Amino acid sequence: MLKRLTPLVALATGACFATRSDVQILQNDLRVLQAEQAGAKAAADSALRAAVRRDSITSAQLDQLLGALRGMRDSATATTVRL
Repeated sequence: MLKRLTPLVALATGACFATRSDVQILQNDLRVLQAEQAGAKAAADSALRAAVRRDSITSAQLDQLLGALRGMRDSATATTVRL
């Protein structure tokens, strides 16, 4: 029975070891992934700031438009009262 388990045990324990090269490859892959993640985060932050700026500009333009419409309404009301 022990003779039949020996290859299985050798295979199972052999699969658990990583060479120094394997560890270095994994570390390099991890660095690349972290750099890509940082780049993606920076791009997302930049896009968010641009969207906030656009929303702020749109809000200011809407406020100006509403002010102009109020003025026109008041002028129309005053003209109607005079007539």
